[in-house]
Amino acid sequence: MLVANGSRRRTPGGVFLALFKANPDVSQAAKVCIFSGYRPRAW
Repeated sequence: MLVANGSRRRTPGGVFLALFKANPDVSQAAKVCIFSGYRPRAW
């Protein structure tokens, strides 16, 4: 599975997170609860 711009492949963890975020069976409240403290790295 490629990243959004297609420049490289996702890591296994990145594939899991992308599929999890896109899954309509997981409620929005659950996603907010899990990712509430998430801050992407600033490379």
